[in-house]
Amino acid sequence: ANAKANAEKNLQNARTLFESHLQSVFTQRGPGWVEKRLDALAKFSQGIQIGLSDQSNAPAKGWVRFIRIIDYTQGTDDIRYVQDPGCRYWADKSDIVMVRYGTPGLVGRGIEGVIANNLFKISILDGSLTNDFLAYFLGQQTVQNYLSSQGSSTMPALTFTQLGAVMVFFPHEMEEQKEIATKLDSLREETQRLARLYERKLAALEALKKSLLHQAFSGEL
Repeated sequence: ANAKANAEKNLQNARTLFESHLQSVFTQRGPGWVEKRLDALAKFSQGIQIGLSDQSNAPAKGWVRFIRIIDYTQGTDDIRYVQDPGCRYWADKSDIVMVRYGTPGLVGRGIEGVIANNLFKISILDGSLTNDFLAYFLGQQTVQNYLSSQGSSTMPALTFTQLGAVMVFFPHEMEEQKEIATKLDSLREETQRLARLYERKLAALEALKKSLLHQAFSGEL
């Protein structure tokens, strides 16, 4: 029990370590940082609504990946495909996709395909920001808290006006943005590795506990 408690604490520490550092990056801004509203830096485009009957579990010629909220939140194996509706609704792996309903503000990346209508893409207008830097900025807890608080209690939803009002702080120099994003990539990878390590340790301890209890009650000890 003590070993499990320690492992659970270490797991929580590993998960909060990255968020703590991420927050510090944007609160301890150095010289050369500027501040602008997000709607002055980027445009927003909503996805497309496609009925379940027009979706397929198998790819075919002229059909493309259909990205839903669940693809970002759960990493489901239930991959869907739809007939290609055109580039207007397309998102590349490097693009920033945001959830609009249910869990408003959640940032999704890393999947290529057509986005559903409860998602929208954020496209930088003038090249003053990198996608990687902006994705980290929008993913920090203070921004997430603001975005998730929008909408009604019955149907949390995020409007383009609410998102556009977010004030973005960023280094004017692109190289500094890239350097920050690269360091955050490395830290995130390391903290995720630590989290997986403690998750495996917890699973092993639980298996050991069950084994010991079985032996105790079966008279094998």
